[in-house]
Amino acid sequence: MNVAKKNWYNHLLVLSVIFIVINPSLVSALEFSDISVSSITENSAVVNWSTDVPADSFVKYGSNKGSLKEVGDANLLTKHSLGLEELDANTTYYYAVKSNDVEENNSGSFYSFATLLPDIIPPKLVLDLPSIAKGDRVDVKGFTETGALVKLYVNDALAASTAAIASISGKENTSLPDGEFTFAGILIKKNKWNNITLVTLDAAGNYASAGAMILSDANRPALAMSPLPGLRIVVMRFWLMISRCSKEKAFRLSKR
Repeated sequence: MNVAKKNWYNHLLVLSVIFIVINPSLVSALEFSDISVSSITENSAVVNWSTDVPADSFVKYGSNKGSLKEVGDANLLTKHSLGLEELDANTTYYYAVKSNDVEENNSGSFYSFATLLPDIIPPKLVLDLPSIAKGDRVDVKGFTETGALVKLYVNDALAASTAAIASISGKENTSLPDGEFTFAGILIKKNKWNNITLVTLDAAGNYASAGAMILSDANRPALAMSPLPGLRIVVMRFWLMISRCSKEKAFRLSKR
């Protein structure tokens, strides 16, 4: 190899090394996979993706491809998830994911998802209440949407609150809501009609109410006995008849 050719070869090798150092992606390109969106609601969503090496996490998103916002996390991960908040309901959003300054935007078309319609339907509320309570305590049961907040009012005063849990007893009846609640041993006024009201509030802020009147019967049953009319006369006649029979029997025996 002549000197000129050798110098040209060395010069080309140096340029190649410099180019690779400046552009490391040519040696080890970052690979994206499992790009998806989960937990979509009317105003939020979570963007997920994976990378083959640990990298930071950024998402560009918006309802207009030409004007995208960016959120991110500098932690180096291979499993990435970023939540998007304060979205508009019933709207299509476009997004791209980015890690280590490498952007994946679906070949320029961007990925997309749509937020849900606003939830304006009030939760269903079904009560299981007795019309008469024995004593001054009563159990209040019912069914509503799982996770909904349930408040119990007795005679217009707040008595208790709870969250509806996934129903077990109502599974066989598909017409009932999927959540159930129980208020045990609620104090009510003795020997009076009591106004029971329940209000349920779901996660979207929709509410429903229902109520009923319950009578507290706190008196023990008493047994009162009074003599029947003419009972004394009947008893006297009965004893006279027995006495007469006894005398006749004694007379016959004495004649023998």
